[in-house]
Amino acid sequence: MKLSLSQGGATPTQRSGMLNTIVTQCLGALALTTFTNGILLVYLKALGVSDARIAGYLSIQSIAVAVLVIPAAYVADRHGKKRVGLAGVLLSALGFIVLALAGFLSSATVEPVSVIGIAFYSVGYTLQVSSWFALLSPIVPDTFRGRFFGVLRFSWQLTGVLFAGACAMFLSHDSPLSTHQGVLGLIAVAMVIRIRYYLKIPEMEATKDRQTSPAAAIVRVLQSHRFMAFCSYVLLLFLFTHGAPVLFGLIEKQVMKLGDNTVVALGGVLMAGSVTGFFIGGFAVDRLGPKPVFMFSHFGYAAVLLLFVGRGFFAPALSAFIGLLHFGFGFVLATSSVAISAQMLALIPSEGKSMFTSMHLAFLRWGSSLSGLLIAGSLKVGLFSETWKVGKHTMSSFDAILLLYGAMVFVLVATLTLIPSVGTGGTADGRRGP
Repeated sequence: MKLSLSQGGATPTQRSGMLNTIVTQCLGALALTTFTNGILLVYLKALGVSDARIAGYLSIQSIAVAVLVIPAAYVADRHGKKRVGLAGVLLSALGFIVLALAGFLSSATVEPVSVIGIAFYSVGYTLQVSSWFALLSPIVPDTFRGRFFGVLRFSWQLTGVLFAGACAMFLSHDSPLSTHQGVLGLIAVAMVIRIRYYLKIPEMEATKDRQTSPAAAIVRVLQSHRFMAFCSYVLLLFLFTHGAPVLFGLIEKQVMKLGDNTVVALGGVLMAGSVTGFFIGGFAVDRLGPKPVFMFSHFGYAAVLLLFVGRGFFAPALSAFIGLLHFGFGFVLATSSVAISAQMLALIPSEGKSMFTSMHLAFLRWGSSLSGLLIAGSLKVGLFSETWKVGKHTMSSFDAILLLYGAMVFVLVATLTLIPSVGTGGTADGRRGP
């Protein structure tokens, strides 16, 4: 995807900011994608963690965002977006340092310390994203937001794909714990290097230290009915989609008995689909608008989830079919993500940007964390039978959850009415964008 950073009259400061944004996110992608590409999943399996606890631990990031992002945004709007974001970048790096070192501990402490590492990363990630879109809003000209976010996400997803591919070659069928530590150690190094590039991103809007209470700031967001309708739509979409990669990994590891290397390789295929989706999604959003992309996403998600449940009917070419479904899920996820970001930036007003964007992220992560917790809870209480039959094919409890998710995503096409019809320059209160 070609995108000239001089488009839309971008200043040298804006161009520099966009370039450093891309580098920052590419380095951060190595950590972020471990929650979906199988790297953390197979590490936790190597520790002997149960399936239900793995689903819960991989939801910690979403839970942290859902709970903490709004108070973090309030602090960012009052005391500086960059200051709060930097604290998050530092804490994120510490989280993966802890994860890499946890394997040296005794069997009694390695799991809880690993969870502490995930928690450090999750809180740090939350602090950074609480002001991330508000920090980028004045840096990215509104005339090509869709294309910029397409390029940004294309870049960091491509980085994640290449890293996952390298890890898949490095890992074996059942890799020793030390191998997993080596992978996490490389990620920790990248997260430390990332600090330098984050510091180079300019904060182009002065902090407005208003005497607005947290309650008043939240009420202002809640009174923006069009913005809140969109946030509600995003919550519902994420509720029935974002636990799917965890289910894919559990099916592949527990039901299909695939090796660590294969599970991570399939996670890389998912990210390859995302790379392609970001490549196409940016142009699609700018030329068609977000709503057609959202419509495509619903049918795409439903098709992938339901076809994964029916994978047994494609036994002669099962490996290729599973890979195709991973690619398809990544593609749909990426196009939907670009549309969500472009629509969100089109709806936020010119003041209190961190609070508005963080309310959006909170709803997004509430949906994502509830998706993971739904998986963990249903597995823990045995809500679905461990095995069930469809004709001659034996299915698992993981398949039952996927079937539920696929059906609900299809039903939720009706929620597209919650998306306000605005151009990429609109705002939550009806004015033109920033």
